[in-house]
Amino acid sequence: MLATWITRQLVFNGIVTGLVIGLLAMGIVLVYRSTRVINFAVGNLGLPGAALLALMLLNYGFPYWVGLPLVLLLGAAIGGVVELTVVRRLFDAPRVILLVATVGVAQLMRAVIAAYPDADAAGERFPVPIGSAWEDVLGLRITGPQLTIILVVPAVAAGLGLGLNRTAFGKAVAASADNPDLARLSGVDPRTVSTFVWVVAGLLSTLSIVLLSGQGGSVTGLESLGPLTLGRALVAAVIAGMWSFPRAVVAGVGIGVAEALLRFNSLSEPGLTDFVLLVAVLVAVYLQSRSRQEGEAFAFTPKTTAVPERLRHLWWVRNLPRGVLAAGLATAIVLPLIVSLSARHFLYASIICFAICAASVTVITGWAGQLSLSQMTFAGLGALTAAALDRGIELDVGWRSTQLVDFEAGGLPFFVAIALATLVGAGLAALIGLGALRVRGLLLAVSTFVLALAAQQYLYHRPFFTAGAPGSVPFRRGTLFGLDLSSQRRYYYVCLGALVVTLAVLARLRASGVGRSTVAVRDNPEGAAAYTVSPTRVKLSAFALAG
Repeated sequence: MLATWITRQLVFNGIVTGLVIGLLAMGIVLVYRSTRVINFAVGNLGLPGAALLALMLLNYGFPYWVGLPLVLLLGAAIGGVVELTVVRRLFDAPRVILLVATVGVAQLMRAVIAAYPDADAAGERFPVPIGSAWEDVLGLRITGPQLTIILVVPAVAAGLGLGLNRTAFGKAVAASADNPDLARLSGVDPRTVSTFVWVVAGLLSTLSIVLLSGQGGSVTGLESLGPLTLGRALVAAVIAGMWSFPRAVVAGVGIGVAEALLRFNSLSEPGLTDFVLLVAVLVAVYLQSRSRQEGEAFAFTPKTTAVPERLRHLWWVRNLPRGVLAAGLATAIVLPLIVSLSARHFLYASIICFAICAASVTVITGWAGQLSLSQMTFAGLGALTAAALDRGIELDVGWRSTQLVDFEAGGLPFFVAIALATLVGAGLAALIGLGALRVRGLLLAVSTFVLALAAQQYLYHRPFFTAGAPGSVPFRRGTLFGLDLSSQRRYYYVCLGALVVTLAVLARLRASGVGRSTVAVRDNPEGAAAYTVSPTRVKLSAFALAG
């Protein structure tokens, strides 16, 4: 007899959904095992095929068994085209560059389905091969889409696992990833292997999105299905060590069951699953062994060539960087005086704030060699914290009849609230960066990506941040040295001053022992430790500074 918070039907539904998550996780593991890159496009690669299937059947009357093979071929072709046009051009680039390219590919796939004509979805469900339902099978209600998943996913997973673990081609895939040069000497072309792997990844992604859409039943909202499913598949792949296909499927099933139970028992907290996944991926990344991680140091920019000796004596060559910065600053100062529209001033201030956030990426990736996909998440949490401190906070935390925290405080001045929120952001970034202490590879990108999803779905909606506001959270501007900042132009100049100070401080830090130590730990942590530079302290400092 199951408890009231768990039922046989809930567990079954979670297992079915988890099988598809595991299938998508296998696609992530497949690409990582063959190319040592985490494919952030694997969730969205299947969107064009799934959306096209709905269009073909609902708008143009295609039979299901004609449309399905066509869209599966389309998914495989998309994977091959992405490999030939993007991955192959970056084949010898640092893995971090290729990872960022997959993020761009994911956005491109969303743009593709946005250009599709609208499906005739009035009263229609996503097409499925089996539309029947069985009401009482061992106490379970089994629908046609669920039966399809139960039959298809284990067969595909078993075939893929056997093909890559027991065949000569599977050994070639592993060899091309472990030692490409040796693989070439053995007659294995790593580029051909990469093309095949991406074709399979596109096929698996399309099949996964089609199965999930059929189970969900909705024709609309496909564009959001890819990123949310990707987050869960990434967690399953990390739990599997980015290597084991069976563990990826088992982890996907576990995530599906946990999500079903959390959704049923916390209807008022719809994003709680994403927060729990964040905790799970932080633990999984931290526990990953160094032996399974690549030891490559990251840098977005290549090493620059030194200025030729014959040009160093020229005054304008020596001062060219300073001249460009001075010209940019002069333009930024004069532009709001020429353009008088307040809306434009607000836009310019927003651009400057994005530039400050981009400077944080320079610290965490350029200096420390760690890829973070959640810098804007830290910015959002910092802004919400500052707004909460500005209006006054009230914390009432307890469990049932036990009162754990009961605290109230009045509002703080505008810039005091911003300063304290900055410290909170630094602490949160350092906490997320704990995973970087053991992981020297791309897995930290997974942690920060899942953090971004958890913040969007759950953290941003906490009462501490929103104070019950149904939409945007109010945060009224204060004063600076007696000046009212309600003017858009005046506030623009405050933001510009913040950018100048930020860049000046970072330039000074980069030239100091702090910057040199951070780069040294990025390039050679063991060598830096031999010179009494603590990699742990340096990495956490870089995360805190970037946050």
